[in-house]
Amino acid sequence: MQAIIAFDTNRFTRYSFRPASTHRHGARTQTVRSRASNRTEIAPVKLSPRVLIVDASRESREVLRMLLELRGATTIEAEGPEQALKLTHTLRPDLILLDADSDATSTGTPTNDLREAANRNHTPIVILGKLRQLHGELESGQIMTKPYHYGPLIRKIDGLLAAA
Repeated sequence: MQAIIAFDTNRFTRYSFRPASTHRHGARTQTVRSRASNRTEIAPVKLSPRVLIVDASRESREVLRMLLELRGATTIEAEGPEQALKLTHTLRPDLILLDADSDATSTGTPTNDLREAANRNHTPIVILGKLRQLHGELESGQIMTKPYHYGPLIRKIDGLLAAA
Protein backbone atom coordinates (compact mmCIF):
# COMPACT_ATOMS: atom_id res chain seq x y z
CA MET A 1 0.00 0.00 0.00
CA GLN A 2 1.29 3.41 -0.89
CA ALA A 3 1.22 6.10 1.77
CA ILE A 4 2.11 9.71 2.26
CA ILE A 5 4.27 10.25 5.32
CA ALA A 6 3.87 13.59 7.11
CA PHE A 7 6.24 14.81 9.83
CA ASP A 8 5.34 17.62 12.24
CA THR A 9 8.37 18.96 14.11
CA ASN A 10 6.50 21.64 16.11
CA ARG A 11 5.41 18.89 18.42
CA PHE A 12 6.96 15.53 18.92
CA THR A 13 7.75 13.71 15.70
CA ARG A 14 4.48 12.27 14.55
CA TYR A 15 3.73 10.01 11.62
CA SER A 16 0.42 10.01 9.84
CA PHE A 17 -0.47 7.78 6.95
CA ARG A 18 -3.00 8.48 4.25
CA PRO A 19 -3.53 6.99 0.78
CA ALA A 20 -1.21 8.26 -1.92
CA SER A 21 -1.79 8.97 -5.54
CA THR A 22 -3.04 6.03 -7.58
CA HIS A 23 -1.15 6.53 -10.84
CA ARG A 24 1.64 4.15 -11.77
CA HIS A 25 4.58 6.10 -10.42
CA GLY A 26 2.51 7.76 -7.70
CA ALA A 27 4.63 10.25 -5.84
CA ARG A 28 5.05 10.01 -2.12
CA THR A 29 5.82 13.23 -0.37
CA GLN A 30 7.36 14.11 2.95
CA THR A 31 6.07 17.25 4.65
CA VAL A 32 8.54 18.90 7.04
CA ARG A 33 7.69 21.95 9.13
CA SER A 34 10.68 23.98 10.27
CA ARG A 35 10.42 25.29 13.84
CA ALA A 36 12.50 28.40 13.09
CA SER A 37 10.66 29.57 9.97
CA ASN A 38 7.33 27.83 10.61
CA ARG A 39 7.42 26.95 6.91
CA THR A 40 6.24 23.69 5.37
CA GLU A 41 8.37 22.04 2.72
CA ILE A 42 7.44 19.02 0.64
CA ALA A 43 10.16 16.58 -0.42
CA PRO A 44 9.70 13.37 -2.44
CA VAL A 45 10.13 10.03 -0.72
CA LYS A 46 11.71 7.41 -2.98
CA LEU A 47 9.36 4.56 -3.88
CA SER A 48 10.74 1.07 -3.98
CA PRO A 49 10.29 -0.35 -7.48
CA ARG A 50 7.89 -3.26 -7.92
CA VAL A 51 9.28 -6.20 -9.88
CA LEU A 52 7.03 -9.04 -11.05
CA ILE A 53 8.96 -12.35 -11.16
CA VAL A 54 7.37 -14.95 -13.46
CA ASP A 55 8.99 -18.36 -13.14
CA ALA A 56 7.59 -21.87 -12.79
CA SER A 57 10.46 -22.83 -10.48
CA ARG A 58 9.84 -21.87 -6.85
CA GLU A 59 13.57 -22.03 -6.12
CA SER A 60 14.43 -19.61 -8.95
CA ARG A 61 11.72 -17.19 -7.76
CA GLU A 62 13.11 -17.32 -4.21
CA VAL A 63 16.68 -16.57 -5.33
CA LEU A 64 15.56 -13.70 -7.56
CA ARG A 65 13.27 -12.36 -4.83
CA MET A 66 16.10 -12.36 -2.31
CA LEU A 67 18.52 -10.62 -4.71
CA LEU A 68 16.01 -7.96 -5.73
CA GLU A 69 14.81 -7.27 -2.19
CA LEU A 70 18.42 -6.80 -1.09
CA ARG A 71 18.59 -4.07 -3.77
CA GLY A 72 15.49 -2.36 -2.32
CA ALA A 73 12.84 -3.65 -4.73
CA THR A 74 9.42 -4.95 -3.78
CA THR A 75 8.77 -8.28 -5.49
CA ILE A 76 5.60 -9.90 -6.72
CA GLU A 77 5.70 -13.55 -7.75
CA ALA A 78 3.74 -15.56 -10.31
CA GLU A 79 4.13 -19.19 -11.37
CA GLY A 80 3.11 -18.59 -14.97
CA PRO A 81 2.16 -15.95 -17.52
CA GLU A 82 -1.59 -16.38 -16.93
CA GLN A 83 -1.27 -15.45 -13.25
CA ALA A 84 1.25 -12.73 -14.11
CA LEU A 85 -1.16 -11.15 -16.59
CA LYS A 86 -3.79 -10.75 -13.86
CA LEU A 87 -1.19 -9.30 -11.46
CA THR A 88 0.06 -6.91 -14.14
CA HIS A 89 -3.42 -5.45 -14.58
CA THR A 90 -4.07 -5.06 -10.85
CA LEU A 91 -0.65 -4.18 -9.37
CA ARG A 92 1.06 -2.39 -12.29
CA PRO A 93 4.68 -3.51 -11.67
CA ASP A 94 7.60 -1.30 -12.68
CA LEU A 95 9.40 -4.23 -14.36
CA ILE A 96 8.52 -7.79 -15.38
CA LEU A 97 11.10 -10.57 -15.18
CA LEU A 98 9.78 -13.47 -17.28
CA ASP A 99 11.28 -16.94 -17.62
CA ALA A 100 10.32 -18.14 -21.11
CA ASP A 101 10.15 -21.72 -19.80
CA SER A 102 7.33 -20.82 -17.39
CA ASP A 103 4.75 -20.93 -20.20
CA ALA A 104 3.50 -24.53 -20.24
CA THR A 105 1.27 -24.03 -23.30
CA SER A 106 2.44 -25.09 -26.73
CA THR A 107 1.16 -21.90 -28.41
CA GLY A 108 2.86 -19.36 -26.15
CA THR A 109 -0.30 -17.23 -26.14
CA PRO A 110 -0.14 -16.32 -22.40
CA THR A 111 3.47 -15.14 -22.79
CA ASN A 112 2.54 -13.05 -25.83
CA ASP A 113 -0.45 -11.58 -23.96
CA LEU A 114 1.83 -10.66 -21.05
CA ARG A 115 4.35 -9.01 -23.41
CA GLU A 116 1.55 -7.03 -25.09
CA ALA A 117 0.22 -5.88 -21.70
CA ALA A 118 3.73 -4.80 -20.70
CA ASN A 119 4.08 -2.83 -23.94
CA ARG A 120 0.69 -1.15 -23.43
CA ASN A 121 1.64 -0.12 -19.88
CA HIS A 122 5.18 0.92 -20.94
CA THR A 123 6.57 -1.62 -18.49
CA PRO A 124 10.05 -2.92 -19.25
CA ILE A 125 10.27 -6.69 -19.52
CA VAL A 126 13.32 -8.92 -19.19
CA ILE A 127 12.92 -12.34 -20.79
CA LEU A 128 15.04 -15.25 -19.63
CA GLY A 129 15.39 -18.16 -22.01
CA LYS A 130 17.33 -20.09 -24.59
CA LEU A 131 18.19 -18.14 -27.72
CA ARG A 132 16.42 -20.54 -30.08
CA GLN A 133 13.21 -20.24 -28.01
CA LEU A 134 13.36 -16.45 -28.14
CA HIS A 135 14.14 -16.04 -31.84
CA GLY A 136 10.80 -14.36 -32.61
CA GLU A 137 10.94 -12.19 -29.48
CA LEU A 138 14.34 -10.56 -29.88
CA GLU A 139 13.00 -7.25 -31.13
CA SER A 140 10.54 -6.60 -28.31
CA GLY A 141 12.41 -6.76 -25.02
CA GLN A 142 15.54 -7.23 -23.01
CA ILE A 143 16.85 -10.77 -23.40
CA MET A 144 19.05 -12.76 -21.03
CA THR A 145 19.95 -16.10 -22.57
CA LYS A 146 20.25 -19.22 -20.46
CA PRO A 147 22.38 -20.08 -18.69
CA TYR A 148 22.67 -16.62 -17.17
CA HIS A 149 24.60 -15.22 -14.23
CA TYR A 150 22.82 -13.24 -11.53
CA GLY A 151 25.28 -10.31 -11.51
CA PRO A 152 24.66 -9.17 -15.12
CA LEU A 153 20.92 -9.86 -14.71
CA ILE A 154 20.66 -7.62 -11.63
CA ARG A 155 22.70 -4.88 -13.37
CA LYS A 156 20.34 -5.04 -16.37
CA ILE A 157 17.32 -4.79 -14.05
CA ASP A 158 18.88 -1.86 -12.17
CA GLY A 159 19.53 -0.08 -15.46
CA LEU A 160 15.96 -0.57 -16.70
CA LEU A 161 14.47 0.58 -13.40
CA ALA A 162 16.72 3.66 -13.35
CA ALA A 163 15.62 4.56 -16.87
CA ALA A 164 11.90 4.18 -16.09
